[in-house]
Amino acid sequence: MNSIYCTLAEARVIISFYDSNFDGNLNYNEFINLIISESNYAMRKIARERSGYKKSYALPYDVEFGLVRLLERELDLARAVELLVADLKARYDFNILDIFSLIQGYANHISIERYDFF
Repeated sequence: MNSIYCTLAEARVIISFYDSNFDGNLNYNEFINLIISESNYAMRKIARERSGYKKSYALPYDVEFGLVRLLERELDLARAVELLVADLKARYDFNILDIFSLIQGYANHISIERYDFF
């Protein structure tokens, strides 16, 4: 009933964002990270301790609808990031090597104290 229209590349981008073991798939814990907010510890605990559905059971319509809306939002965000990356790469002053050296040179993060960004 509910459908999401995206390319294979877009689906891979979303999966790769939550794929913590880099196997190209989402296991149950990675899926939980996708659908439940990091700040909702109680809900995450309940979801991790819950026994799963059997494959023959269909999701209730409202659950399926909510899941599809969540995935559509993730897809919208992935598309927005791709546009921002393309815009950044198109800038004349963009150099990816400078970005990596900046991040790696300062303990894997950019220090606000070190650079006057604001």
